[in-house]
Amino acid sequence: MELILDASSKVTRAGVASQGLLMWTSEPLPPKEHTRRLLPAIVTGLHATSSTFDDVVLIVVALGPGPFNGLRVALSSAKGFAAARGAAIVGISTLEAEAYRCPPAIGTVRPILSAGRTGFATALFAWQDGVWTPTEDARHVDAAEATRFLEEHVYLCGEIDALMELAPASVAPTRCFAAAREPRLEVLAALGWQRYSAGCTSSAAALQPEYARPPHITTPRERRP
Repeated sequence: MELILDASSKVTRAGVASQGLLMWTSEPLPPKEHTRRLLPAIVTGLHATSSTFDDVVLIVVALGPGPFNGLRVALSSAKGFAAARGAAIVGISTLEAEAYRCPPAIGTVRPILSAGRTGFATALFAWQDGVWTPTEDARHVDAAEATRFLEEHVYLCGEIDALMELAPASVAPTRCFAAAREPRLEVLAALGWQRYSAGCTSSAAALQPEYARPPHITTPRERRP
């Protein structure tokens, strides 16, 4: 069995899969609730699939870009499970997972993910040799630059609704949005199992979340005597 963790959007989801096929999905866990509710959700999923932690051989986790706290909770949970149960771990870029939700026939696609109140994370992917391959590094863009993507001759996918809310009324998309074929959790399950079967697992110690830009961490105030 495999545990699938995705906290790279406003809501967190967990899933239980068997050889890449998603068997159970949690209800969306709201922001600021993942720390308290992620583990109980996983336990519920294992019970629902008549499984235990001893049956888990793989943890698949979405690496982001996404919310700082959500990614940190999901990744630390994945590392903890892997260390405690001796399970393998596979980390997958959320932008890559979004690309794999799209049909290969479109050739090129630009996934869009919300990053902050008015920012977005994006990268361009091309279908090459049977896989979606990034042709540029993931980057953070502001709303003005993101809305210009609507006028490019490239299919878009991902969190498009957030982009359209910020787009001026005068901007009309020049290409149709790529229709997602499966939920993202299903894609993560399938990709994770495929890479595990090929021996392409991640090092838990080296695995890090992917941020569209460095998280803002304040300097602690000096304590007064």
